[in-house]
Amino acid sequence: IGLGTLGCEILRNWASIGLGTNNSLLTIFDKDHIELSNLSNQPLYTYNDLYKFKSQVCALKIQEFDPLIKIQSIVGDIRTFNESENLFSSISIFSSAVDDVVARLFVDSSSIFHSKAFIDCGKNGAKAHLQVIIPHKSEPYSASQDQPEKSFLTCVINYFPYLIDHTVQWSLELFINLFQIQPETINSYL
Repeated sequence: IGLGTLGCEILRNWASIGLGTNNSLLTIFDKDHIELSNLSNQPLYTYNDLYKFKSQVCALKIQEFDPLIKIQSIVGDIRTFNESENLFSSISIFSSAVDDVVARLFVDSSSIFHSKAFIDCGKNGAKAHLQVIIPHKSEPYSASQDQPEKSFLTCVINYFPYLIDHTVQWSLELFINLFQIQPETINSYL
């Protein structure tokens, strides 16, 4: 679930070890389209894939990589997907790389309800986490959340700012770099 930067890498790793071959099915899920900002850090996408659904493009790329892999692509929001009960009961293990805490909590509770293992990973800038959840044996994701931080992805701030907060953050970082970090670096050599 989630085919952004981490999701693409996880999917390539699953395909590399043959997940989805023999009698198994690899099901991928994402609601987003491929945007220009995705091309620099999401290796499965190219310029020709712009504005197509991530899950559909990934399914085609994985099939090109290994035609023996059986892969199912689902486009939509996992929280509102009408067939989620059938989908969850048929899946052996959940792997999530979503950047939405609410979606993560939904998958966490669904994995516990269906007694399915859940591998969750996420990142925000340089901060990342990985958690393996075995229902009724290990702590669920919902029990150990990080406190929300008001931070923005560097790529958004530098290349695709769309909120006033992004330009304020960019200005603040530029100011600190020009008038604090660079002078301190120069003074350290004097």
